[in-house]
Amino acid sequence: DGLPVTFADTAGLRESADDIEQEGVRRARAHGAQSDLRIVVFDGSDPRGADAVAGLAGPGTIVVANKMDLGTAAASGSGIGPGVVALSALTGDGLDVLQRRVVAGLNYTEPAENSVRLTRARHRDALTDCHGCLARVEGLRQADLVAEEVRLAVRTLGRILGVVDVEDLLDIVFRDFCIGK
Repeated sequence: DGLPVTFADTAGLRESADDIEQEGVRRARAHGAQSDLRIVVFDGSDPRGADAVAGLAGPGTIVVANKMDLGTAAASGSGIGPGVVALSALTGDGLDVLQRRVVAGLNYTEPAENSVRLTRARHRDALTDCHGCLARVEGLRQADLVAEEVRLAVRTLGRILGVVDVEDLLDIVFRDFCIGK
């Protein structure tokens, strides 16, 4: 639906005695905890699959039963709980349902016609900085302080628009390239 999203394929969540695999599972859980939405996929052709992910379901999580094209007991619905998305990655059946669930799970609302979407973190940061500069102007009475905050606000907008100030370029050169040492 044109939403900017980032998918991360993490390690499978399973018990293991292997230290490296345990670290992968730990990292997968940490990544999932920081995510806006989690998609937990299990093998729908295996009758034990639903039981394996039962403890992972909850708010902010979509549970998916894959391999539904194999026509096993899971495909008939036994072993799959309510709300589980049944699909086949091989045939594509059910992917449209998953896509609708992802959009709904992100609580996405269509932006107003004249709104702008900021998809890059540096653009959001620059706009936040600009807003902060302009917010500080409200309480100021001295023209020189107001002018400085407005100048800083314009400078942060320049970072979004691609305007490069000579001072910025020199700051980067001296900071990053050890000139003059």
